[in-house]
Order: sequence, then C-alpha cells, then structure tokens
Amino acid sequence: ILDVPEPWSFVSYHVSCAPDGKPTVKLTLRRGEEDITQEMTCGDGPVDAACRAISRLTGDLARLEEFAVDAITEGVEAAGGVDMRLRESGGRLQAGSAVTWTRTS
Repeated sequence: ILDVPEPWSFVSYHVSCAPDGKPTVKLTLRRGEEDITQEMTCGDGPVDAACRAISRLTGDLARLEEFAVDAITEGVEAAGGVDMRLRESGGRLQAGSAVTWTRTS
C-alpha cells in the first residue's frame, strides 16, 4: 500500500513591508483535516518571504518559476490578479492565482 501524505492547503497569510524593516510573511498552512502549521519568515521582498515560508513549512526547496501581477480594471477601486508557479524539488509544478480589489469607501 502506497502511503501518500495529505496535500497542503492554504489557511491564511499576513504580509508586512515596513520601510524601516525587512519584508515579513506570516503564513499558515493545513495538512489534512487538523494539522495546522505556521511560519513567520523575512525575505528580500514579500514574494521571496512567502516562498521561504512555504519551503520551511513543507520541507521542499521549491523554485519560483513565475510570478505575474496584472491589472484587471482601472481607477481608484481597481482589481488586480496574481499568478504564481513553484516547481517542487521533485519536478512537480504547483500553481496558484488570486484576484483582489481595493475599495475606497
């Protein structure tokens, strides 16, 4: 019988990019139903900090292959999209995307 570990799933994150300090990410991941793991990591930028946190939590030295930010709408309440792809050390590609918008009122 093949013992395949439960997949990781995203729980939450917090990014801090203060002008007087290094970018920091607090990342929380879940493995299975109950195993929640949290890591706070600094990096050269917020994306680097997030990748470092993922590597520390999962134990895999994945390589960032793509990170793209695109404007979806214009104006003060603009929406933006992000695509990110990481290549696991075993060669498997993991991809994620998100959309966010700013509301000023």
